[in-house]
Amino acid sequence: MVVFLVLGWVVVNPADALAQPTSTAGHASTAEASKKIAGNLMTENESTSDTAPESAWLLTPTFSVDPKLGTNGGALVAYLPKLDPDSNQSMIAAAATYSNTDSLVGAIFADLYWDNDKHKLTAGLIYGDIKNSYDDFLGTGVTAKTQDQLRAGAIRYRRRFGKDWYLGAQLIRSNYTIEPGMGMDDISEGIGLIGFDSTGIGALAEFDSRNDPRNPIQGTYFLAENIAYREALGGEDSFDILGLDIRHYFTVGIRSSNSQAKTVIAVQWKNRWSIDAPLAGYSSIVLPGYTRGNYLNENMSHLMADVRLPINKRWGFVAYGGVGCLFAESSQCGKEFYPAIGGGVSYLVKPEAGIVARLEVAKGKDDNSAIYLRFGHPF
Repeated sequence: MVVFLVLGWVVVNPADALAQPTSTAGHASTAEASKKIAGNLMTENESTSDTAPESAWLLTPTFSVDPKLGTNGGALVAYLPKLDPDSNQSMIAAAATYSNTDSLVGAIFADLYWDNDKHKLTAGLIYGDIKNSYDDFLGTGVTAKTQDQLRAGAIRYRRRFGKDWYLGAQLIRSNYTIEPGMGMDDISEGIGLIGFDSTGIGALAEFDSRNDPRNPIQGTYFLAENIAYREALGGEDSFDILGLDIRHYFTVGIRSSNSQAKTVIAVQWKNRWSIDAPLAGYSSIVLPGYTRGNYLNENMSHLMADVRLPINKRWGFVAYGGVGCLFAESSQCGKEFYPAIGGGVSYLVKPEAGIVARLEVAKGKDDNSAIYLRFGHPF
């Protein structure tokens, strides 16, 4: 059993589209209707927000124990402004952790909404010096210990066209170097444990009818994207990544004894395909309970459901289950199944910003399991 602290923000992951006129007024009326319906669902008997205005600041210590970073502690600080009255709450944040294995990870990121949500910008920078440990790297039976140096940055911009559609572009730069540890030098090249230096650009289309981007209770989200990594952009390899992410949220009439708010069910179908990618650019299982990067293949697909049962205005229960597969050809998907189940409790830290903290236990196949304290829903 391992313990993780996961700091995440919705970027994909995680929009709007080309159906209807591009007028701001048209979108405003649609958004208001959606928020009114959602408000009725959430406040049949109580509201999720307090009467007093919330502070725009969030500061919290962090602690975790995991197989990649050992025991580590740190902090997260975030500023949550509204760039205009009709847009979702933005986030500007920084986080850092340091572990007893001398691993250091830091990040700064922003998730911005403005002009009545007509424009969205997500950007981040990550720095890491990480000592990794894999009990069974890529199913080879090899116990891999590595020292990884990660320097990465990404920016994604989307503009609304029509009612619920966005079109946008993205740029990703990563310099990820893996230095084999003791006993790994002779076999690291054979299993592709080499890291890579890459720069990629891409386009994306999003559809987003959710009432809230961080804590939705209804609506649909769709993302189709590509990233073209090219040597001409300064990378070591030329390859392509395609992604498809579809989510749907709805409420059912299941209530706890202490809450009149309805239960939310979220469903996600997520896919990633690589074309001519080196091993470091392969797809990984990303379901809860699995260490990202421990299982790789050219392509990945998973289906996951997340149930969110409110206890009162702030607290709730969560439970989820899913199954993923890795494959080179689509016909091979059924040969590498990775199931996952889990559950725990949630706490609505910032109701107006939709920021949720979740403490969960997750179990995958074999000895894959974890305990997470994460900020934000998994999708």
